[in-house]
Amino acid sequence: MKRVTILLPFLLILSCATTVPVKQDNIFIAEGKQYFSNGEYRKASAAFHSALVDDPENADAYLWLGKLRLVKSDTFRAEIFLRKAISINKKLPEGYALLGDIYLARSDTQKAYFFFDHCPKDNRFYPRLHLRLADDALSKGDKVRARQEFEKVSSVVPETAEGELALGAIAYLSGNYDESEDALRRSYIKGELPLAYLLLANILEKRGGFEEAYYILTRLIRNFPEYAEKNSLSERLPAIKEKIAAQIVEGEPKVDFSVERGTNLTVGIYSETGDPVKILFEGFITRGKYSLSWDGTGNSGTPTPSGVYIGAVDSELCIKTKIFRKK
Repeated sequence: MKRVTILLPFLLILSCATTVPVKQDNIFIAEGKQYFSNGEYRKASAAFHSALVDDPENADAYLWLGKLRLVKSDTFRAEIFLRKAISINKKLPEGYALLGDIYLARSDTQKAYFFFDHCPKDNRFYPRLHLRLADDALSKGDKVRARQEFEKVSSVVPETAEGELALGAIAYLSGNYDESEDALRRSYIKGELPLAYLLLANILEKRGGFEEAYYILTRLIRNFPEYAEKNSLSERLPAIKEKIAAQIVEGEPKVDFSVERGTNLTVGIYSETGDPVKILFEGFITRGKYSLSWDGTGNSGTPTPSGVYIGAVDSELCIKTKIFRKK
Protein backbone atom coordinates (compact mmCIF):
# COMPACT_ATOMS: atom_id res chain seq x y z
CA MET A 1 0.00 0.00 0.00
CA LYS A 2 2.83 2.40 0.72
CA ARG A 3 4.16 1.96 -2.79
CA VAL A 4 0.86 3.07 -4.27
CA THR A 5 0.64 6.19 -2.11
CA ILE A 6 4.14 7.20 -3.16
CA LEU A 7 3.54 6.83 -6.91
CA LEU A 8 0.05 8.32 -7.03
CA PRO A 9 1.07 12.00 -6.64
CA PHE A 10 3.75 11.53 -9.33
CA LEU A 11 1.19 10.02 -11.70
CA LEU A 12 -1.21 12.85 -11.06
CA ILE A 13 1.50 15.47 -11.78
CA LEU A 14 2.52 13.66 -14.96
CA SER A 15 -1.09 13.48 -16.09
CA CYS A 16 -1.57 17.21 -15.53
CA ALA A 17 1.65 18.06 -17.40
CA THR A 18 0.66 16.11 -20.49
CA THR A 19 -2.69 17.91 -20.78
CA VAL A 20 -1.07 21.38 -21.19
CA PRO A 21 -1.50 22.37 -24.89
CA VAL A 22 1.75 22.89 -26.83
CA LYS A 23 2.02 26.17 -28.74
CA GLN A 24 2.65 25.20 -32.38
CA ASP A 25 2.61 28.55 -34.21
CA ASN A 26 6.39 29.07 -34.09
CA ILE A 27 6.92 25.56 -35.41
CA PHE A 28 4.55 26.25 -38.31
CA ILE A 29 6.34 29.57 -39.05
CA ALA A 30 9.71 27.81 -39.18
CA GLU A 31 8.31 25.15 -41.49
CA GLY A 32 6.71 27.79 -43.70
CA LYS A 33 9.96 29.72 -44.05
CA GLN A 34 11.74 26.56 -45.11
CA TYR A 35 9.07 25.78 -47.70
CA PHE A 36 9.25 29.40 -48.91
CA SER A 37 13.04 29.28 -49.36
CA ASN A 38 12.62 26.03 -51.33
CA GLY A 39 10.02 27.58 -53.62
CA GLU A 40 7.25 25.31 -52.26
CA TYR A 41 4.80 28.18 -51.93
CA ARG A 42 1.61 26.13 -51.53
CA LYS A 43 3.05 24.22 -48.59
CA ALA A 44 4.42 27.47 -47.15
CA SER A 45 0.97 29.05 -47.33
CA ALA A 46 -0.59 26.06 -45.55
CA ALA A 47 2.02 26.27 -42.78
CA PHE A 48 1.48 30.01 -42.20
CA HIS A 49 -2.31 29.54 -42.12
CA SER A 50 -1.83 26.73 -39.60
CA ALA A 51 0.17 29.16 -37.44
CA LEU A 52 -2.83 31.53 -37.51
CA VAL A 53 -5.15 28.74 -36.40
CA ASP A 54 -2.93 28.30 -33.35
CA ASP A 55 -2.48 32.06 -32.83
CA PRO A 56 -4.80 34.38 -34.83
CA GLU A 57 -2.65 37.36 -33.83
CA ASN A 58 0.69 36.04 -35.14
CA ALA A 59 2.21 39.02 -36.99
CA ASP A 60 4.97 36.93 -38.58
CA ALA A 61 2.40 34.65 -40.20
CA TYR A 62 0.64 37.62 -41.80
CA LEU A 63 3.99 39.08 -42.88
CA TRP A 64 5.01 35.87 -44.66
CA LEU A 65 1.59 35.47 -46.25
CA GLY A 66 2.06 38.99 -47.61
CA LYS A 67 5.47 38.04 -48.99
CA LEU A 68 3.91 34.98 -50.63
CA ARG A 69 1.34 37.14 -52.39
CA LEU A 70 4.11 39.46 -53.61
CA VAL A 71 5.86 36.45 -55.16
CA LYS A 72 2.62 35.90 -57.09
CA SER A 73 2.47 39.63 -57.97
CA ASP A 74 -0.81 39.89 -56.05
CA THR A 75 -0.15 43.25 -54.43
CA PHE A 76 -3.80 43.74 -53.43
CA ARG A 77 -3.89 40.71 -51.11
CA ALA A 78 -0.28 41.29 -50.09
CA GLU A 79 -1.25 44.74 -48.85
CA ILE A 80 -4.09 43.26 -46.75
CA PHE A 81 -1.80 40.74 -45.06
CA LEU A 82 1.00 43.26 -44.49
CA ARG A 83 -1.32 45.87 -43.01
CA LYS A 84 -2.64 43.23 -40.62
CA ALA A 85 0.94 42.32 -39.67
CA ILE A 86 1.92 45.89 -38.71
CA SER A 87 -1.39 46.46 -36.93
CA ILE A 88 -0.45 43.56 -34.62
CA ASN A 89 3.24 44.44 -34.32
CA LYS A 90 3.94 48.12 -34.93
CA LYS A 91 7.68 47.45 -34.73
CA LEU A 92 7.88 45.15 -37.74
CA PRO A 93 10.26 46.98 -40.11
CA GLU A 94 9.95 44.55 -43.00
CA GLY A 95 6.19 45.06 -43.02
CA TYR A 96 6.58 48.82 -43.42
CA ALA A 97 9.33 48.30 -45.99
CA LEU A 98 7.25 45.99 -48.18
CA LEU A 99 4.20 48.24 -48.01
CA GLY A 100 6.38 51.18 -49.00
CA ASP A 101 7.66 49.18 -51.96
CA ILE A 102 4.11 48.37 -53.05
CA TYR A 103 3.08 52.02 -53.08
CA LEU A 104 6.31 53.15 -54.71
CA ALA A 105 5.66 50.67 -57.53
CA ARG A 106 2.18 52.20 -57.87
CA SER A 107 3.79 55.68 -58.08
CA ASP A 108 1.87 56.65 -54.94
CA THR A 109 4.85 58.37 -53.37
CA GLN A 110 2.80 60.00 -50.61
CA LYS A 111 1.81 56.62 -49.13
CA ALA A 112 5.27 55.21 -49.84
CA TYR A 113 6.81 58.07 -47.85
CA PHE A 114 4.35 57.39 -45.01
CA PHE A 115 5.38 53.75 -44.63
CA PHE A 116 9.09 54.35 -45.17
CA ASP A 117 9.09 57.17 -42.63
CA HIS A 118 7.40 54.86 -40.11
CA CYS A 119 10.10 52.26 -40.58
CA PRO A 120 12.28 52.47 -37.42
CA LYS A 121 15.74 53.95 -37.95
CA ASP A 122 17.52 51.27 -35.94
CA ASN A 123 17.01 48.48 -38.45
CA ARG A 124 18.77 47.27 -41.57
CA PHE A 125 16.01 48.40 -43.95
CA TYR A 126 16.08 52.11 -43.13
CA PRO A 127 19.07 53.25 -45.23
CA ARG A 128 18.17 51.45 -48.43
CA LEU A 129 14.52 52.41 -48.16
CA HIS A 130 15.34 56.09 -48.06
CA LEU A 131 17.92 55.71 -50.81
CA ARG A 132 15.13 54.23 -52.91
CA LEU A 133 12.96 57.23 -52.13
CA ALA A 134 15.81 59.57 -52.99
CA ASP A 135 16.40 57.77 -56.29
CA ASP A 136 12.69 58.04 -57.08
CA ALA A 137 12.73 61.76 -56.29
CA LEU A 138 15.78 62.27 -58.54
CA SER A 139 14.07 60.48 -61.41
CA LYS A 140 11.19 62.95 -61.06
CA GLY A 141 13.53 65.95 -60.91
CA ASP A 142 12.71 66.70 -57.26
CA LYS A 143 16.21 67.51 -56.02
CA VAL A 144 14.98 69.06 -52.78
CA ARG A 145 13.16 65.89 -51.68
CA ALA A 146 16.06 63.75 -52.89
CA ARG A 147 18.50 65.74 -50.76
CA GLN A 148 16.25 65.36 -47.70
CA GLU A 149 16.20 61.58 -48.15
CA PHE A 150 19.99 61.42 -48.63
CA GLU A 151 20.50 63.46 -45.47
CA LYS A 152 18.38 60.99 -43.47
CA VAL A 153 20.68 58.18 -44.58
CA SER A 154 23.98 60.01 -44.05
CA SER A 155 23.00 60.88 -40.47
CA VAL A 156 22.35 57.24 -39.56
CA VAL A 157 25.01 55.17 -41.37
CA PRO A 158 27.78 57.60 -42.44
CA GLU A 159 30.60 55.08 -43.05
CA THR A 160 28.69 52.33 -44.83
CA ALA A 161 28.16 51.87 -48.57
CA GLU A 162 24.74 53.50 -48.14
CA GLY A 163 26.15 56.39 -46.13
CA GLU A 164 28.97 57.03 -48.62
CA LEU A 165 26.42 57.05 -51.44
CA ALA A 166 24.28 59.55 -49.55
CA LEU A 167 27.26 61.83 -48.85
CA GLY A 168 28.40 61.58 -52.46
CA ALA A 169 24.91 62.32 -53.75
CA ILE A 170 24.57 65.41 -51.51
CA ALA A 171 27.90 66.71 -52.84
CA TYR A 172 26.79 65.84 -56.37
CA LEU A 173 23.60 67.88 -56.00
CA SER A 174 25.72 70.77 -54.68
CA GLY A 175 28.06 70.62 -57.70
CA ASN A 176 31.06 69.57 -55.57
CA TYR A 177 32.28 66.86 -57.93
CA ASP A 178 35.66 66.24 -56.26
CA GLU A 179 34.09 65.36 -52.92
CA SER A 180 31.24 63.55 -54.64
CA GLU A 181 33.50 61.34 -56.76
CA ASP A 182 35.57 60.26 -53.75
CA ALA A 183 32.50 59.26 -51.71
CA LEU A 184 30.73 57.58 -54.61
CA ARG A 185 33.83 55.59 -55.47
CA ARG A 186 33.98 54.30 -51.88
CA SER A 187 30.30 53.33 -52.07
CA TYR A 188 30.77 51.69 -55.47
CA ILE A 189 33.60 49.53 -54.08
CA LYS A 190 31.87 48.71 -50.77
CA GLY A 191 28.45 47.61 -51.94
CA GLU A 192 26.10 46.79 -54.76
CA LEU A 193 24.08 50.01 -55.01
CA PRO A 194 23.03 50.88 -58.56
CA LEU A 195 22.60 54.59 -57.82
CA ALA A 196 26.28 54.78 -56.80
CA TYR A 197 27.22 53.37 -60.22
CA LEU A 198 24.96 55.81 -62.01
CA LEU A 199 26.04 59.00 -60.23
CA LEU A 200 29.71 58.03 -60.48
CA ALA A 201 29.34 57.40 -64.22
CA ASN A 202 27.63 60.79 -64.58
CA ILE A 203 30.52 62.58 -62.88
CA LEU A 204 33.19 60.75 -64.87
CA GLU A 205 31.39 61.54 -68.12
CA LYS A 206 31.11 65.22 -67.17
CA ARG A 207 34.86 65.26 -66.55
CA GLY A 208 35.76 63.58 -69.81
CA GLY A 209 36.46 60.15 -68.32
CA PHE A 210 34.47 58.46 -71.06
CA GLU A 211 36.28 55.11 -70.86
CA GLU A 212 35.64 54.84 -67.12
CA ALA A 213 32.03 55.99 -67.52
CA TYR A 214 31.47 53.41 -70.26
CA TYR A 215 32.91 50.64 -68.10
CA ILE A 216 30.78 51.52 -65.07
CA LEU A 217 27.61 51.78 -67.14
CA THR A 218 28.19 48.40 -68.76
CA ARG A 219 28.68 46.85 -65.32
CA LEU A 220 25.54 48.60 -64.07
CA ILE A 221 23.47 47.34 -67.00
CA ARG A 222 24.78 43.81 -66.49
CA ASN A 223 24.36 43.68 -62.70
CA PHE A 224 21.06 45.59 -62.42
CA PRO A 225 19.10 45.03 -65.66
CA GLU A 226 15.73 46.18 -64.28
CA TYR A 227 17.22 49.38 -62.87
CA ALA A 228 19.08 50.00 -66.13
CA GLU A 229 15.92 49.51 -68.18
CA LYS A 230 13.94 51.83 -65.92
CA ASN A 231 16.55 54.55 -66.44
CA SER A 232 17.11 53.82 -70.19
CA LEU A 233 20.85 53.42 -69.60
CA SER A 234 21.49 51.30 -72.70
CA GLU A 235 20.57 54.33 -74.80
CA ARG A 236 23.54 56.24 -73.36
CA LEU A 237 26.21 53.74 -74.40
CA PRO A 238 26.37 54.37 -78.19
CA ALA A 239 27.13 58.09 -77.73
CA ILE A 240 29.89 57.36 -75.21
CA LYS A 241 31.28 54.59 -77.40
CA GLU A 242 31.66 57.04 -80.27
CA LYS A 243 33.76 59.29 -78.06
CA ILE A 244 36.12 56.49 -77.05
CA ALA A 245 36.40 54.81 -80.46
CA ALA A 246 39.67 56.59 -81.21
CA GLN A 247 41.12 55.50 -77.85
CA ILE A 248 40.69 51.77 -78.40
CA VAL A 249 44.17 50.28 -78.29
CA GLU A 250 45.41 47.80 -80.87
CA GLY A 251 48.21 45.45 -79.83
CA GLU A 252 49.36 43.87 -76.58
CA PRO A 253 46.56 43.93 -74.02
CA LYS A 254 47.96 45.18 -70.72
CA VAL A 255 46.79 47.41 -67.89
CA ASP A 256 49.16 50.08 -66.55
CA PHE A 257 48.34 51.86 -63.30
CA SER A 258 49.83 53.43 -60.20
CA VAL A 259 48.64 53.80 -56.60
CA GLU A 260 49.55 56.60 -54.20
CA ARG A 261 49.30 54.45 -51.08
CA GLY A 262 48.59 50.86 -50.10
CA THR A 263 45.05 49.78 -50.89
CA ASN A 264 42.85 46.85 -51.81
CA LEU A 265 42.06 46.71 -55.50
CA THR A 266 40.91 44.47 -58.32
CA VAL A 267 42.37 44.39 -61.81
CA GLY A 268 40.18 42.56 -64.28
CA ILE A 269 39.35 42.02 -67.91
CA TYR A 270 35.74 42.46 -68.99
CA SER A 271 33.83 42.03 -72.22
CA GLU A 272 32.41 44.97 -74.11
CA THR A 273 29.09 44.38 -72.35
CA GLY A 274 30.61 44.27 -68.86
CA ASP A 275 30.80 40.49 -68.39
CA PRO A 276 33.82 39.43 -66.30
CA VAL A 277 36.40 37.54 -68.36
CA LYS A 278 39.45 37.21 -66.13
CA ILE A 279 40.74 38.59 -62.83
CA LEU A 280 44.40 39.55 -63.17
CA PHE A 281 44.87 40.62 -59.55
CA GLU A 282 42.73 40.95 -56.44
CA GLY A 283 43.96 41.95 -53.00
CA PHE A 284 46.15 44.44 -51.18
CA ILE A 285 48.82 46.29 -53.12
CA THR A 286 51.47 48.75 -51.95
CA ARG A 287 52.30 52.16 -53.33
CA GLY A 288 53.96 52.11 -56.74
CA LYS A 289 53.58 51.74 -60.51
CA TYR A 290 52.37 48.49 -62.04
CA SER A 291 51.76 46.86 -65.40
CA LEU A 292 49.73 43.66 -65.82
CA SER A 293 49.50 41.81 -69.12
CA TRP A 294 46.61 39.66 -70.25
CA ASP A 295 47.29 36.42 -72.08
CA GLY A 296 43.98 36.46 -73.94
CA THR A 297 42.36 33.67 -71.93
CA GLY A 298 39.46 33.52 -69.50
CA ASN A 299 39.59 32.39 -65.87
CA SER A 300 39.37 28.77 -67.04
CA GLY A 301 42.41 29.18 -69.29
CA THR A 302 40.40 28.91 -72.52
CA PRO A 303 41.31 31.43 -75.25
CA THR A 304 38.72 34.17 -75.71
CA PRO A 305 37.36 35.24 -79.12
CA SER A 306 38.52 38.36 -80.91
CA GLY A 307 36.73 41.59 -80.08
CA VAL A 308 36.75 44.63 -77.82
CA TYR A 309 37.67 44.15 -74.14
CA ILE A 310 37.95 46.42 -71.14
CA GLY A 311 40.87 46.29 -68.71
CA ALA A 312 39.79 47.88 -65.43
CA VAL A 313 41.32 48.80 -62.08
CA ASP A 314 38.79 49.18 -59.27
CA SER A 315 39.72 50.60 -55.87
CA GLU A 316 38.68 53.25 -53.37
CA LEU A 317 41.56 55.41 -54.61
CA CYS A 318 40.91 55.25 -58.33
CA ILE A 319 39.00 53.71 -61.19
CA LYS A 320 41.09 53.34 -64.31
CA THR A 321 40.23 51.61 -67.55
CA LYS A 322 41.86 50.74 -70.85
CA ILE A 323 39.82 49.56 -73.80
CA PHE A 324 41.58 47.43 -76.39
CA ARG A 325 40.84 45.25 -79.38
CA LYS A 326 41.92 41.65 -79.43
CA LYS A 327 42.55 40.18 -82.88
